[in-house]
Amino acid sequence: MKNLSLILLVAIALLSSCKKNDENACNGDECNYSLSSNETAGTAPSNIHGTHSLSVSYEGAGSPYTMGTNGTFTVESDKLTVEIDGKECITLINPYQSSPSEVTFVDNCRDNLKYSVSESSSGALNEVNVSSLSGTFYCQFN
Repeated sequence: MKNLSLILLVAIALLSSCKKNDENACNGDECNYSLSSNETAGTAPSNIHGTHSLSVSYEGAGSPYTMGTNGTFTVESDKLTVEIDGKECITLINPYQSSPSEVTFVDNCRDNLKYSVSESSSGALNEVNVSSLSGTFYCQFN
């Protein structure tokens, strides 16, 4: 009986650890942006790829996110998964190059926001700026 209990305990622990790994997968909306004629396709630098837990450190007028709001941003070369506290995640595909050190992912499918992901001079993730589709700055996650 002890062996059966131990086997069940180990099986539950393994299943729980698998579930935790799957929690990072976004099963929400996916938005594939079509570049306009004046935009150049962008690629996030490989050194900022990965999952970053950030908080709003600056909030502007009209921001959909308030100071201290937590977000998880998973950066890939041409994909950004956004998970903000209290909202369903969304995956944004096909960014444009908005500056030499920044690519912008556009959510024109659900929330009508832009997420600009920038690299610091040291090569690390600098911040994620959120703005309206027309370019009004809303907030900064870092």
